[in-house]
Amino acid sequence: MEKFIAQLLKDFENGKMSRRHLIQTVAVAASVYGAGEEAANAAPSTGFKTIAVNHISYQCPDYTIARDFYANLLGMENLPEHDNGNQAYLAFGPKEGGAWMLPRGFADSSKPNPLAASRGDGGPRGGARGGNGRGSAPERPRTTALIDHIAFTVANFDKSRAEAVLKDWGLAARPDGDSFHVKDPFGFDVQISGNGMNAFGNR
Repeated sequence: MEKFIAQLLKDFENGKMSRRHLIQTVAVAASVYGAGEEAANAAPSTGFKTIAVNHISYQCPDYTIARDFYANLLGMENLPEHDNGNQAYLAFGPKEGGAWMLPRGFADSSKPNPLAASRGDGGPRGGARGGNGRGSAPERPRTTALIDHIAFTVANFDKSRAEAVLKDWGLAARPDGDSFHVKDPFGFDVQISGNGMNAFGNR
């Protein structure tokens, strides 16, 4: 776009284009460019256009261990002022439009630990177990954590339209502030929001 306008100005300065023609051409070019940018963020006629991950909700037996792991190993920014004793907020990505990871403990959660039934004891498994006696590497520990939902940011989010789209899809939408939770075809919790949703106010 910049090269195109630069060439137009050069032609104008060299007398190859009238001032009126220059203004008309720039106006048309700007309209086409703007339409293209809007189209890039436009949602499909039957759904949404995802542009980012807003946050990832991560449940585990001890959120402080998860918090320190992701902060120290992967450089996520821990925000201790928002730590409420049961969950932490870790920011990553650009300052504007970045994402959050929310490590959360099972103990005080309103939801029961979904992994307890498979373990039978309700408590976390230990660390990596020993080898299998044949000289092979130790087995990896079984997971004691899960991602209970992911929040996606969609372009041009409008709550009324979003609710209508989800209804057309036959989905039971659960409102959550300026967002909705729905279940994907395999029962996974997906949160859909606009670009302005703040992780602090939406769970």
